[in-house]
Amino acid sequence: MELQEGKRMNVFREMIASMFQPAAYPEFLKNKKGKIFGYGILLVTFYFLLSSPLFSMLSFQFVDGGFGRIIQEELPDFELSSDGFWIEESVYQAAGGTLLYLDTDENWEQGEVEDVIRGYDTVIFMDSQKLYIKSEGQTMHIFCNELGNDVFDKDSIMKFMPLVYLIMFLVLLLYYIGVALTFFFGVLVVSLAGMILASITKAPLSFGRIYILALYGRTLPLLIKGILRMASVHIPMFWVLNFGATLLYMFFAMKRLAQQEQQFWGMAAGYDPGGYSQNPYGQSSYGQGGYNQGSYGPDGYSQGSYSQNPYGQGSGSSNPYGQDGSGQDSSGEPRL
Repeated sequence: MELQEGKRMNVFREMIASMFQPAAYPEFLKNKKGKIFGYGILLVTFYFLLSSPLFSMLSFQFVDGGFGRIIQEELPDFELSSDGFWIEESVYQAAGGTLLYLDTDENWEQGEVEDVIRGYDTVIFMDSQKLYIKSEGQTMHIFCNELGNDVFDKDSIMKFMPLVYLIMFLVLLLYYIGVALTFFFGVLVVSLAGMILASITKAPLSFGRIYILALYGRTLPLLIKGILRMASVHIPMFWVLNFGATLLYMFFAMKRLAQQEQQFWGMAAGYDPGGYSQNPYGQSSYGQGGYNQGSYGPDGYSQGSYSQNPYGQGSGSSNPYGQDGSGQDSSGEPRL
């Protein structure tokens, strides 16, 4: 999946490339911080949808009718007030450590009720004068004479349903935030191990760039983890495979980056075969040197002050005065 110059993949193409084409990882380093953060949030969202009970809760609410339907159709009519407790139909169910007993035609002694519920972990017990609720070893009881003028019935419960849905939403929101924080912290941990990989592969990477590679490397392991949770499948020591796969993605990406770095410097070296052994003006900057044969001979002016200059083969070989630099004119006589 080669990219044309100036073009970038969208996040969904990047997701596919991050799972099946580690060679594309160097391109991810060119993304802006906002896009990288958005990619991480997208991964968190996918994992949240796969691992949370959101779909089952939505199905329960919109397909099965939710708690409202159960209260209206399944729960028998009842009333709790200072006059006593009343329920339309008696209910008795006992299974394992759970007891459900609703019978307002009787009035049990408090000691008798405590003896009955002692052997159960979860209890709802109601007779004509009292209600007992037991959960996780904690017991709460309500007596009819404690209610004052308050009256509780099915309509009263329905009024609390918006609050119930709000609590459910807040629980899911907190779960999502927890998943996001755990994800980004996990990427940080993998990045620390990635520093060792960068040293082994000799990839020129800062910690921030290693973190980006780790984030994209978490794609496939995180999606597999979400699918396993949705299917309620437990694999012993899965976290080793989970983070090990991420490190493997990072290793191949770093090798690719190291190769690109070597290719870059190899091409750069091709423009410098020998420094400036030959300059654009000839074999040397000034031929044999503007003063190459010595400025002064035995008589002080022998050899020529300028044996070879930029204007000819010798500075005085044919000058406008018919004399060379030796002090003789063109006829060979000494110059006066």
